[in-house]
Amino acid sequence: LMARGIRWGSRRWVGDIQVRTSRVWARKLSVTQAACLGAKNDAGTASVSLQGEAVGEFERLYDSYAGPPSFDHYLQYGRRYEAHLPPRRGSGTLRLLEIGVQSGGSSRVWREFYGKRLYYVGVDINRLTVSLALPRQRTFIEVGSAANASFLSAVCAKHGPFDVIVDDGAHTAKLIRASLTILFPQSSCLREGGYYVIEDTHTMAKCKNRFSSQAGFCHTFMDIASLAAEAFIGQHRNWFRSGSWPSNKELGMAEPLGKWASHISEMHTYDSQLFLKRGAIARLTRFQRGSVHIPYFADAADKETTRAGN
Repeated sequence: LMARGIRWGSRRWVGDIQVRTSRVWARKLSVTQAACLGAKNDAGTASVSLQGEAVGEFERLYDSYAGPPSFDHYLQYGRRYEAHLPPRRGSGTLRLLEIGVQSGGSSRVWREFYGKRLYYVGVDINRLTVSLALPRQRTFIEVGSAANASFLSAVCAKHGPFDVIVDDGAHTAKLIRASLTILFPQSSCLREGGYYVIEDTHTMAKCKNRFSSQAGFCHTFMDIASLAAEAFIGQHRNWFRSGSWPSNKELGMAEPLGKWASHISEMHTYDSQLFLKRGAIARLTRFQRGSVHIPYFADAADKETTRAGN
């Protein structure tokens, strides 16, 4: 009984600390949002703008968020999500997997945006995040490593396939690549037409990790920029002789490209966000019209290219 009392008291103590901390950060976030977005009108609704632009529904939700689970985000992410992800008002279940739960604020905002149609699954290595699960509201938390293939595949088998996968985890290039390599190619994880979003890529522009004395987010910025390069090749896979995927010889590279990129149909890059869409690519249909045609002079182009290189 004494042991039970100690365990119960410890949980209550940790829970109280979490709640008090969440409230403090919620107040800090509210102050930050007020500074960025401005005050609300007399009716209590946001009549705000961001750098002279009208804000969207996501940004209004960010502005009105009141916790208690802490929510740390960038306002501009909202309009990008609205531009690419399925609309807020739609039919059918929308399944979303988020890598990196931390304090749980984002799970609440996703719920506010998509409402009852959202089926949310969060993945985190911290067991404390299990307390954020709301099964009756179809909000689930799975504890495990985002680099563990068997764990992620099991999550997909249990909850997938997902319409949206958001990587907001450790923000290290190695972990991002590991998760992407596992999840993106599997139709049981990310459905055709679904989006894979990598957040906070600015951490890998400089690579320095101020939270860790052991390692940075990457060795060089190319550790993350190479993902975009591979996606670029993936989008142009139909132009290679080998058909669906180029060989190392065709690319003139020693290391093979990630096969995940063979499923890329669209790529959208922003400051701190990368959107990758899974899907097939139809071959382009070439056509020519008109009777007057000036030929392409390859030799002249070669000479100009040489001059540009000098």
